[in-house]
Amino acid sequence: MLGVGFLFTRPAWAELRVVLVVPSVAEQRDTQIATRLRAELVAAGFDVRTVPSTAAPSILLLKTVAEREAGAAAVAIVSSPESVSGIVWMRDERAERVLVRRVPEERRSVDSPAVFAIRATDLLHGGLLQLGYPRPKPPTAASGGSAHDVPVGARQPEPAAAGPRGTPKKMARTASREPSRLETGAGSRPETAPPEPAWEVMAGASSLWGPGGDSQALPWMFAPSLGLEWCPLTSWVFELRTAAPAFGIVGSSTQAVNIDQEVALLGAGWRGRLGSRVRVAASAGPALYRLGVRGQQPVTPVPAGNRRPGPPGGPPPVNFLEYSDVYWYGCAYGGAGLELYVESRFAVRLLGDLVVPLKRATIRLSNRQTVQSGTPLLIGTLGLALRL
Repeated sequence: MLGVGFLFTRPAWAELRVVLVVPSVAEQRDTQIATRLRAELVAAGFDVRTVPSTAAPSILLLKTVAEREAGAAAVAIVSSPESVSGIVWMRDERAERVLVRRVPEERRSVDSPAVFAIRATDLLHGGLLQLGYPRPKPPTAASGGSAHDVPVGARQPEPAAAGPRGTPKKMARTASREPSRLETGAGSRPETAPPEPAWEVMAGASSLWGPGGDSQALPWMFAPSLGLEWCPLTSWVFELRTAAPAFGIVGSSTQAVNIDQEVALLGAGWRGRLGSRVRVAASAGPALYRLGVRGQQPVTPVPAGNRRPGPPGGPPPVNFLEYSDVYWYGCAYGGAGLELYVESRFAVRLLGDLVVPLKRATIRLSNRQTVQSGTPLLIGTLGLALRL
């Protein structure tokens, strides 16, 4: 009876699949670690699937493999001849929230397979609890568990010959307790914290002001804005943003100049947390600025001989000569802003940038200076970002 009752005792997350990503051509040292880690995960009650990969371990790789294999989590081993570390990627049941934990790097030793497997499994347990998965329950008397039974969700005790002497005491921790920051070397994130995305796209609107000079500045102009952001690391990103086209008019109603502006920003940036849902952003890099000018210039014909053009006694006729010019500027830019995550995949962005062209040009109307261009350009952007 006791044996039958114990057979029906199962961990709360026995249906969860964990994908173990291993190198396609693994060294013997990595094979030992992967084998021990798989044993730890199976003993904890997970459905473990091993997937070989030729790509280098990364957050994007774990996300792709886990989604392809319908896994709740994925684990990768980051190995070198001198040390070993790892990456643990997890998502909640609705795939709305993502957690990334890193197994601390340590020098290789005979204990490396056991230490790595236990640390990675502990990080996985703690992350799944934080994502809302139920906590494992120990077997009760009704289920036939005795004082010598292993609690549900805990690791099976290692045989005496399985590990070397002097195994650290913290390796005896049970999987039902979430590891602390000191034990794992990885800080836990708030449950409402936005995920660390690999790619984000943004769409919104930008307001451009300037350039200005000694006589007159360009008016405020508005343009659609698009952006693409790649986050290879937790806090560092590469971005590409455009604001184009922006149309405006300079001059009087009779002598007007049509202006169009286009800006492209390509740079690197930093993202830091200001709260559970708010991030601060800073970025800088090169930029490309285009300024187009179209207008009409009045031209008075020159009289031929003694004959005066036009009706006698009247003013001379005035002809208008159409002209257009295009100015290209290499620029440098710097900016800052705020990002508010209204949902785990959506964020509202408010950004401000200062674009400094590296040369100057003068826009003239009727042979008089109208705008001195090539001075700093201010851009304000409001957009909605989506995590892919």
